[in-house]
Amino acid sequence: MSRPGFWNMGTAGILLSGLSDLTGQFLLGYLVDLRGRSHAMNINISSIFLASVFTLFSLFTDKWPVLAAIVAPLLKCFGGGSHASAFLALTLLRSEQDISLRSAYYYGTGAVAVLAQCLASFATPLLAKHSPFLPYALSVVCCTFAYGAVALYKKFDPISASRTEVESPDAAIREPLIPNAEPPSHNENQQSGNLLAVLTSRLDNYTGHTFLSGNNNMTIVIWIFSLMAISKATRPLFTTYIQHRDGLSSQQAQILWLVRSIMSVVVFGFVLPAVVLKLQPNNWTASNVTLYAARISIILMGLGAFLIGTSGSLASITTALVINTLGVATDLSVLAFSADFFSEGTAGRILMLIASCESAGTLVGIGFLYPIYQYSLDNSLLFLAGGVPYYICAAIYAIVAVLIWTLVPISH
Repeated sequence: MSRPGFWNMGTAGILLSGLSDLTGQFLLGYLVDLRGRSHAMNINISSIFLASVFTLFSLFTDKWPVLAAIVAPLLKCFGGGSHASAFLALTLLRSEQDISLRSAYYYGTGAVAVLAQCLASFATPLLAKHSPFLPYALSVVCCTFAYGAVALYKKFDPISASRTEVESPDAAIREPLIPNAEPPSHNENQQSGNLLAVLTSRLDNYTGHTFLSGNNNMTIVIWIFSLMAISKATRPLFTTYIQHRDGLSSQQAQILWLVRSIMSVVVFGFVLPAVVLKLQPNNWTASNVTLYAARISIILMGLGAFLIGTSGSLASITTALVINTLGVATDLSVLAFSADFFSEGTAGRILMLIASCESAGTLVGIGFLYPIYQYSLDNSLLFLAGGVPYYICAAIYAIVAVLIWTLVPISH
């Protein structure tokens, strides 16, 4: 059911989850800015809660694999899943006025996400050994605690409590992307009737200002996340790929992935926050620090992806994984940098638009890279065996590196 890289129920579940994220995240963007953060968080938790409860009850039927892989992900279409939860957390942090602290908090969310994934991957098999119901019951319990956390947040957050009274939806929609930015002229709005112009107009309407046509940096950020997501679609393939390519055992593959997780926590939770907080007082603006961090990280990610594709032993795959993991913070570095280009009043729609573009990129990656992965596993392709997707990822990261280098920091 869940053999990575092949068309099965597991892959179907990933695809449908991505489609649900696409719709759910767009809706959450509106809710964050126009109804309040706590309202959006409750909707997000409710969608995860509903999917977990449905999966739990589906275990009582003979059709539970189909119900769990097909129906449960679709139930999250109104509020997204854990991917949306991560971006919702970033919308909350946008209210932090100290840019260096905000950047450090952004990196901290990455550490928390990796720790949560590690705990889930460790606890789920243990619970499943005792009963198949326990993992989903744990998910329901976690959602219940999340409701309590949101209630506590709403009680102590003055912005969440007063947003609807102080700021009208119309005012939020009219808020400019960059202060003092000039709106496009009437002629510019009607200069093209092609599909791209229509799409740009729709996105401008969604975000409430000239999002793509008026800000080159944000357009680049959209492309960065869309392209990087294509490459990230290969992550579920890693442990099975290195077993096939490098002759590792399942236990060795799991240990390597654990090493990656530990390194990610260190990079997210300690190294980059320390760098941002240390350099900012020394005449370095936090946006410059995060931009340079993104430029270095993407080179490491691309080099690591290429080396993963060419690996042939435990030593080579370990080296490749370490190099790749050192660049794991590329996306959060770009997000921390781009936070300077939109206001708190539009953070929900813009960040959720970026999240949806990332989800779309993941769907493209699955549809494009998984068949290539299957083909390259042919034993006749000794040097390419399983590695072709990683060569493609390296090429994509090279394109992303060029895009990141074109980003221009703003002065403070």
